[in-house]
Amino acid sequence: MWTPDRQITPDDDKPMKPCCDCNGCGEIIEWDEDDSPEPVPCPTCKGLGEIENEDEDEW
Repeated sequence: MWTPDRQITPDDDKPMKPCCDCNGCGEIIEWDEDDSPEPVPCPTCKGLGEIENEDEDEW
């Protein structure tokens, strides 16, 4: 499908699901040595909050 204002890439078709590690918020809390929490971008989803759903066969 093509729209005049934006072209859809093949990646747009991939089913996405919320990232389990950061619960879909894109950040995780890391504790420093001085016990102060610091939100950092989630390494699993790279701060996007969602990851590709790879278990399509289970539908």
